Amino acid sequence: NSFCTLLVEEPLLTRTASPCVCALVEPRIASCNLFCFVPPCSASNPPRRAGERNNPHPNWTQSHTVYTLPPSSRKSMPTFQEKLLALVSLTLVSTAIGYFMKVSGVKGKYNYSPMSAVCMTEAFKLTVSTAIIGRLIHAQTLEAKGGDCAKETERFAEENYSWKVGVHNAGLALAYAVVNLVTFGVFAHAPASTFFLLKAASPVITALMLAILVKRPISGQQWASIMMQCVGLAATQIDPCSLKLSLSPLAYIYLIINIAVSCGAGVWNEHIVKTFNVSVNAQNSMMYSWGVAINLVLFFMLPATTVGGKADTGFFEGYNWTVMGVIAANGSVGLVITAVYKYADVVVKTFGLAGSTVTLFILEVLGVLPAANAGPPRMAAVFGAVIVFYASYVYIAPPLMEQVPAAELADRQELANAEEGQSEKPAERPVPLGRNPRIFILGLLFVAVGLTASFGAQQCQ
Repeated sequence: NSFCTLLVEEPLLTRTASPCVCALVEPRIASCNLFCFVPPCSASNPPRRAGERNNPHPNWTQSHTVYTLPPSSRKSMPTFQEKLLALVSLTLVSTAIGYFMKVSGVKGKYNYSPMSAVCMTEAFKLTVSTAIIGRLIHAQTLEAKGGDCAKETERFAEENYSWKVGVHNAGLALAYAVVNLVTFGVFAHAPASTFFLLKAASPVITALMLAILVKRPISGQQWASIMMQCVGLAATQIDPCSLKLSLSPLAYIYLIINIAVSCGAGVWNEHIVKTFNVSVNAQNSMMYSWGVAINLVLFFMLPATTVGGKADTGFFEGYNWTVMGVIAANGSVGLVITAVYKYADVVVKTFGLAGSTVTLFILEVLGVLPAANAGPPRMAAVFGAVIVFYASYVYIAPPLMEQVPAAELADRQELANAEEGQSEKPAERPVPLGRNPRIFILGLLFVAVGLTASFGAQQCQ
């Protein structure tokens, strides 16, 4: 049988220098390599533990165990064209979300119910997830040669659905319902480009949560990127002349709730994936089912005016092509991000969001979308945005490596061999760079922001 090589931990997604690292998550699903980064492992091509040279681990089907595939599998890694297509797709879909969310409202108000739109979005995603599960079960039935589809469906349900997992997904669906509804409030009070710019801080905030909750270490380079991202965000939001923020207090409250709950939900989602041995698609189907039910209840209980809607709005009242665009774009972004993780990595995801932010900013400058009424000088905001996205890249990028000659490693290798009773000669191998040019570039950007802000302050006088 084939095995789905799905990377379940975000830091692993960033290790592009070691493209054959994978985690075996979902055995017995032959076609699940649709969501994989590398070809599935097989009996003729078994994985090995990272650093293991010859003998594969006997229990190589264990879930959530990290292995290194043989070099023969590396030739099937995604091409540059596939990565570029994933990048362009994410940029277009993210831009579509920002565009439709803004044009579907009129002067900060929505003529339809945001709860209804979120409910229909969850129904859209549930339909897609159910179709994928049906395809996987059908493929497994064909592979079994005479297998019964009903029995395969029953087996899939028994292995993946339980009350405990369902309760976790109910809580996760409630968290994402809050995130999605608050997003409408954000777009009602903030430009689209500002939303995606501030959302770029989400990976760093998630990492800080993981460092606090599960003691995940943060390197010096990552701490530098965190501090520089704070500087970049300040440069994009504070007017050096009046020292006022570019958005209203209510907009920042919505943004803080959105980012905080979203990051917390991401940590919770990672816990579910690592704790319960269930299919990712089965988990999605549970979460989307709960999402439909929760948002339907919120439609009847929560006033639409809370997040920018009109009072006493019917479920489908006010629907037009812009609302359908909101539903389609928000429902498709998950599939696009899955494709990005399949054909690229989270670095490409960061640059895709940066591309959508730039595109939306251009649309705001051209007057196609409403822009902020106040804020820092345009050049200071541009440099600040560059710092935000580059700091995100520095945080998630793999460490820079260099080849060190064997002579420089001889003493260290000789000592290690003596301790292990081996006599193997040292060979060239990559080691981290002594000086990190990424930190130097962050410093240059910091100086650029400081000079631009100082020039803008002088212009105020």
